[in-house]
Amino acid sequence: MSKDILITGGRPTGNLHLGHFLGAFKKTVDIHKNYNSFFIISNFHMLTTKKRLKDLEEMPKNILDMVAECIAMGMDPDSINFYLQSNIIEMPKLYTFIQNHININSLIDNDSINEMKNHSQSFSLGLLAYSVMEAADIIGIGADVVPVGVDNIDHLNITHQIIDSINKEYSSSLKKPEVVQSVQANIIGLDLKNKMSKSLDNCIYLKDDSDIIYQKLNNIEPKNRYDLLMNFKEALGQHYDTKFIANYSDLIDLVIEIVDPISLKRKELLSDPSYLIKLIDEGTQKANEQFSFTVNSIFEPIKFTSKSIFEGIDKFE
Repeated sequence: MSKDILITGGRPTGNLHLGHFLGAFKKTVDIHKNYNSFFIISNFHMLTTKKRLKDLEEMPKNILDMVAECIAMGMDPDSINFYLQSNIIEMPKLYTFIQNHININSLIDNDSINEMKNHSQSFSLGLLAYSVMEAADIIGIGADVVPVGVDNIDHLNITHQIIDSINKEYSSSLKKPEVVQSVQANIIGLDLKNKMSKSLDNCIYLKDDSDIIYQKLNNIEPKNRYDLLMNFKEALGQHYDTKFIANYSDLIDLVIEIVDPISLKRKELLSDPSYLIKLIDEGTQKANEQFSFTVNSIFEPIKFTSKSIFEGIDKFE
């Protein structure tokens, strides 16, 4: 019996940090071996907020960094397929088709998109339709399960609306994926004002080794350490035993214990980029097969493929 399909992913916009791990990916690490799992490297989605030439020049490195960090945090490359969004042949076709099955007001009212536009270079049409492209990713891969953080529930609602529309209009049988919600882990940034964010550079990154982590946390002024201790303890406590944390020094030790092995494994993986590129190529091939099957299953019955569009027509009246 074939396994259900799980999809998760991320945009190659820079190094992952502790907030990403706790809030988005730890759940995937815990469950991905139970599924036929796919990790989408969302470089089309990257363009919605990072489209400058400098961003594109940094993209290949960011892709390899992200894949290495995901494997280092515990995603088994034998159990999850990493694939590149821009190399999915049927993706533009499916995206164009499904955007006609959602009301634009549903996108304008999307809280997640309104939050993202505050950190974007511009509020583009691509950003407005961000969740429609996500829906294409999810539908195309045939996902049964989608682990999401609290911030991304709105995006999945758009996917469900699109699937409902297609199924109703064409008597299709697209499956609505189950939402597996990750824990809320709004871990505070080292500026003590905002949650951890790559754009604010207020992070404990997964690339940070023990010395860097110690230095970053030790640089927090003593008067501010209690607030950071309480926030970190609550966020880390969603996945780890934090009962033993009695003081700030214990917190530093736990963060180093979690992140330092990831940092070391990441460095090892990045020493052989060809291995990571091979994983992405193989995963992309498998994802293309899934997309081709899905698109044909939608388009064939309604005669919307190049082969079937004129079937049964001998002449026009």
